[in-house]
Amino acid sequence: MNESIRIGRIIGIQIRIHYSWFIIFGIVTISLATAYFPGEYKSENPLLYWIPAFFTALILFGSVLIHELAHSYVAIRNGIEIRGINLFIFGGVAELTGEPKTAMAELKIAAAGPITSIVIGFLFLLIETFFGSWMGIEILSTLRYLSFINFALAIFNLVPGFPLDGGRLLRAILWKRSGDIKSATKTASRFGQGFAYILIFFGVFQAFSGRFLSGIWMVFIGFFLDQASKSSYQQLLLRQFLTGVKISDIMTKEIVSVDGDIFLKHLINDYFLKYHFSSYPVMDGERVAGLISIKNVKDIPSEKWDVTRVGEAMIPIGESLVARPEEEAVYVLNRMLKDSVSKVVVIKDGRLLGILTLQNIMRLFKIKTDLGE
Repeated sequence: MNESIRIGRIIGIQIRIHYSWFIIFGIVTISLATAYFPGEYKSENPLLYWIPAFFTALILFGSVLIHELAHSYVAIRNGIEIRGINLFIFGGVAELTGEPKTAMAELKIAAAGPITSIVIGFLFLLIETFFGSWMGIEILSTLRYLSFINFALAIFNLVPGFPLDGGRLLRAILWKRSGDIKSATKTASRFGQGFAYILIFFGVFQAFSGRFLSGIWMVFIGFFLDQASKSSYQQLLLRQFLTGVKISDIMTKEIVSVDGDIFLKHLINDYFLKYHFSSYPVMDGERVAGLISIKNVKDIPSEKWDVTRVGEAMIPIGESLVARPEEEAVYVLNRMLKDSVSKVVVIKDGRLLGILTLQNIMRLFKIKTDLGE
């Protein structure tokens, strides 16, 4: 999800388009222009297929975006921060930075998307029903397609497999009954994996039955859902593991810092190639001035490395890059995910005490899970 284009904000939520989205947008447009619209009406002018196909695909993904915005809005109303919404090859995802605090909150957040898609589907159906006599066949065909696809989107998402909306609804019900979110998530995730295996099986069957492209597409969706089910459960375990853990308990205390006045050539030879860390805190005397990473160095032309100082290439220190040792790790992790940073410096009373990275967190989490804790 890092390779995404930011296109703006809606109700304060960052909207991004992953590069893979353009693939599925192209596939949908081509499918509509070469199969759906020619089946609805006949035209000698190809533009009467391609123009409606293009705008229908845009409205379709606008509907997907509204579906995710509904999840996000209800999540925000229930005290969960939203990292953003990302449109990608398999549709869209609202990136929540935490878990709902109650089963009822989870139920509301999960239900918001399918309900919104059903409302959008009925809206297109009503427009066709009451105003269809005034419209051309191209617009009528567009309305029929958009109505059907929004109903289909709602039905697919209601399949009881986590992290689909139906799986989140199942988790909410199980959580409400047992009071144990971990057990509920594990069960809902297994349903998600089971549904994924069904999709993969039918995809392979379709591929060998002559419908190769649709079969391969179903296999890809199945693999994606399987991985999403596993990773969603792992994310819950990670957040539970970090609850109550202080930054001071897990930060790296052995710090290698650099002076902001040294040149990049010196930084590469005496730090990156010697210590093999991907980034370093930059000091201005006793004060942390920023962070310098390999990416920051690569942004500077190599012929300027021997005349450019670290202080000129670094990322200046800001609130998103700083944590306090007494903070709970789970809140710092949520903030790191929201701000899309992989490392923070731990500072108290102006002194650099340590560094916390996502890699550190995941390494410790893996050790804990391998030990069965």
